[in-house]
Parts: sequence; structure tokens; C-alpha cells
Amino acid sequence: MGRLIDLNQLEYLRIVSKISRIRGGVLLDVDNEKVRIEILKPAVARIKVSQAGKFDESPTFATCFKPGRTPAFTVKSTAKQIIISTSRMEIRIARNPFAIDIYRADGSVIFETTRMQDGTPLFYGFLNDKFVVTRTCNPRDAFCGLGEKTRGLNKRGAEYILWNNDILSRETVPELSALPHGSPERDPTSGVYDPYYISIPFFYHMPGDADEQRMAGFFVDNGYKGHFDFNGGTLYRFEFCGGQYTEYIFAGPSIARLVLPTLSPRSTA
Repeated sequence: MGRLIDLNQLEYLRIVSKISRIRGGVLLDVDNEKVRIEILKPAVARIKVSQAGKFDESPTFATCFKPGRTPAFTVKSTAKQIIISTSRMEIRIARNPFAIDIYRADGSVIFETTRMQDGTPLFYGFLNDKFVVTRTCNPRDAFCGLGEKTRGLNKRGAEYILWNNDILSRETVPELSALPHGSPERDPTSGVYDPYYISIPFFYHMPGDADEQRMAGFFVDNGYKGHFDFNGGTLYRFEFCGGQYTEYIFAGPSIARLVLPTLSPRSTA
């Protein structure tokens, strides 16, 4: 993988010790933290991980909505996993070691947590204030989004800094100082310089090896500096340097279902 995300000394959440049913979802005790998974619509979920056992209910001003009627969902708990199901998706939570994987009702993947060779999952790693999320993908998958970025529509094969930058100079972006002199990434006039003005932690993931293209959307509600790494062949990562992990997951699978259903109160998504 790339240079922006430092994986040294990360700790990972490991064991689910308690599960509680709450309005709209479940609350988990995982090691010394809490994880809240809520169903906002049959095809939209929100995941929060506490910091020091407490949730920040308004991490940014990016989202503002009033919870409506809770969609129908079921919770099934076994010794090994917890399964939350709606008409459109299934959230599978491994108890020990802790991980989250999400699928559509037809079994297609929305996201899967990366496992190491020994099976250890890398769902949520943390060190002090920063956190890192690692997920699987296929070499042909496409990634789009993140705001005003260079390198074309598909962000595959590159790393990105999410930090609004109005002065196009490498001196304002410490991450660029590690690049070799003459590298186009250091040149604000090149087509691969990053970051530019607008940083939006929303991205699309589209499998490139599926018979029918299916797209999922992800929005990380965090205003701290972030790094996204789409360099890896079979995994991708994102890191935020502070703040709480709050993520909205959109099952899609079409662009219209990713965006439009969240705007209309009559939507059946």
C-alpha cells in the first residue's frame, strides 16, 4: 500500500461483550468502546464507534435530518455472530474477533472487512485520536468521489488527502515533502497534484468483475484531515487524524438509489 497511512502501533477492537437492542438498531460493547449500528432506511445504515466510551452525536454539520419511522428489521444473535436484516441488506457482525460485513439481500457485497492471513479482521484500527478502516476489493474495482480531485473519475491506483487547500503549494501540504524532487505530485500545475480546494469524504465503490455493475456509497461524517488509499490490489483503506468514526452506508446498487432515495420522504429505499 501507500505512504500516507501509517499502520504502526495500531490497536483493533476485538471482542463483543454485550449487545443491546435500541431504537433503530443495536448497541454493542466492544472492548472498552461502544459501537452503534442503526438502520435509517432499508438500504441505508449508520455505524458509529465511540471515543472513550462516548458518542459525538453531531460530528459535523454535513448531515441534518430528523429520524422518521424506523424501518422494519430483525436481529438474530448466535454465539459467533449478530445479523441485522432489512428487506434490502444484511449486516453481519462477528463477535470474536470483531468485524462487520454488509451484503445486499441478494448476497452481493456492499463491503467486507479485510482479514489478515491468520483470519484476524482489520475493521477498525486506532492509535490515540486517529482511526483506520480497511476493506477488501478486487483489482478491477472502481472508486469515485471524494470531492474536487485530480487523476480522473476513477480514483483507483492512487492516494488522496482530504484537507481543503486554497494555496497550491507543496509547502502547505506536509505529506508532499516526502515525495522525490521532480515528482508531478509535488507540482501544483500538474494533473495529479493533491489536495485541491474541496474535500468531501463520500465515495462510490463499484465492482469491476461483476456481470451486473453494482455500486455502493459511503459517507464518513468526519471533518478532520483524512487520507484515502486506493492503491492496494485487494484492499483499500481510509484514515482520519481525529474525531469519531461515523459512517453512512448506502446499498445502491444504482446511482439513483444511492442518492435520490435519501432526498424523498416517499422513497421505498
